[in-house]
Amino acid sequence: MSWSGYLYLFGIPLIFIGIIVYIYRPGAKRRYRQDAQIPLKENDNHNRHRNGDKGEQNDPRR
Repeated sequence: MSWSGYLYLFGIPLIFIGIIVYIYRPGAKRRYRQDAQIPLKENDNHNRHRNGDKGEQNDPRR
């Protein structure tokens, strides 16, 4: 087997295991929970637009 064969044999599974370890590392749960809340948070720009207030935004299209 050539060196490239060993690279695939050992390299790909090591990369996969590294990704799994990174995902399930201690302290990651808090970050993932915070990131999961991002789409649910209403930001100020959305609320201003919804209420018809342009705010102090500088829109270059005007």
